[in-house]
Amino acid sequence: ITTPQQKIGQVRFFGGDFVTIKLVGDTFDASAKAAQEFTVSENRTFIDPFDDAHVQAGQGTVAYEILEEARKESIDFDAVLVPVGGGGLIAGVSTYIKETSPEIEVIGVEANGARSMKAAFEAGGPVKLKEIDKFADGIAVQKVGQLTYEATRQHIQTLVGVDEGLISETLIDLYSKQGIVAEPAGAASIASLEVLAEYIKGKTICCIISGGNNDIN
Repeated sequence: ITTPQQKIGQVRFFGGDFVTIKLVGDTFDASAKAAQEFTVSENRTFIDPFDDAHVQAGQGTVAYEILEEARKESIDFDAVLVPVGGGGLIAGVSTYIKETSPEIEVIGVEANGARSMKAAFEAGGPVKLKEIDKFADGIAVQKVGQLTYEATRQHIQTLVGVDEGLISETLIDLYSKQGIVAEPAGAASIASLEVLAEYIKGKTICCIISGGNNDIN
């Protein structure tokens, strides 16, 4: 089980008596498969965490908040960097930004050990990776969704990968220098600044830090 204890604790805290936690598998894909099997056997409803139009719309509100804050502060972003796992966040964010502020570039950031969106781009549709590195568990997904692939393919041109070691260094820097507790998936966008240094030189960049579930010890 690779799920951080903090993430488990937060689910237990907010879910209370309405949530029963079952830890299955060591990847998202394994636990999602178990959840789908459970919903069939127990006649329940499975809510996909990313390949769902309503979920993507909800994640897209992140972009709305970013642009509203930027407007208030008179900031004009040239690009927004978004961590990519199953693709829900970047699908929602890129859809909203391209519909309201098409001049802003949206760049996807994957962990090099789990580049499922890149694989989908190259294959022309979602494909399952044989194996992935689970360090950045929040974006360690073997196969992106069909809906997320379609939206991402339509709205973005640039996907980059970052090494897990660089993500780890970024986690430490965020915590020690900025007082920000991020999880590996959330730190991926900041880590990519080093990879994109020449490309973004002189530009105003927004990095989405999309998770703080990290067992600091």
